[in-house]
Amino acid sequence: MKRLHWLLLLTMLAAGCGRAPMGVDLGLDRPVTPTPTPTATPTPRLASLPSDPFTKKVDGKKIIPGDPVNMVMVGSEAAVHGAILKAGWITAEPITFQTSLRMANAYAFNLPYPNSPMSPLFMFDREQDVGYQKNSADVRKRDHFRIWKTPVRDPNGRETWAIAATKDVKVRVINGPTHVIDPKIDEERAYVAQTLFETQLVTDRYEIPGIGRPYQGKNGEGDPYETDGMAHVLVVAESAAFAAR
Repeated sequence: MKRLHWLLLLTMLAAGCGRAPMGVDLGLDRPVTPTPTPTATPTPRLASLPSDPFTKKVDGKKIIPGDPVNMVMVGSEAAVHGAILKAGWITAEPITFQTSLRMANAYAFNLPYPNSPMSPLFMFDREQDVGYQKNSADVRKRDHFRIWKTPVRDPNGRETWAIAATKDVKVRVINGPTHVIDPKIDEERAYVAQTLFETQLVTDRYEIPGIGRPYQGKNGEGDPYETDGMAHVLVVAESAAFAAR
């Protein structure tokens, strides 16, 4: 009898029949529970700035708040610097007697100096690890930022890098030559982030509190600035380590 039952069932299915023999339950009338679609687990992100919100200027024995930290990069040293170079940023030379003379000469005769030095600002008891700049055909003006490796790793165990990005718009010679920054530093933050994003080496981009609130202040040179108080975070792919080679 069981064999006959299965023969009838198989015959019906093979013939494409839409109705089962009397007494045979195919379960076709029971509701089908859909298989849940797996959702991707969100990648853990930084929740707060991995550094103080301000860089420091050292003036003799005085420590003065400098430019605010308004960006963070996440990734290995090779990947972070590879992405920056891929975006067309140029490494600043250190301040030496020779580079100071070249800077003065470029200023006096309107000569380009694309890797001109940057004054030191401090975080974690040291000056910037590297300074980067762009659009410096005129030494009076340049897009630039300083970067420091922080002692904090993100929730995925990756290294983090604090960045202070500002735009120099002119040189002030009173009390020694120094650059003056554009007060709208959020625009420079957005510009730096966009150049890096365009490399297609950024795998995640989000915001965290920097200063943490809209803020108007002055940097270590007394230049005014205004900001929304946020920091842009850019996570770079490890393949960026080979991007600029």
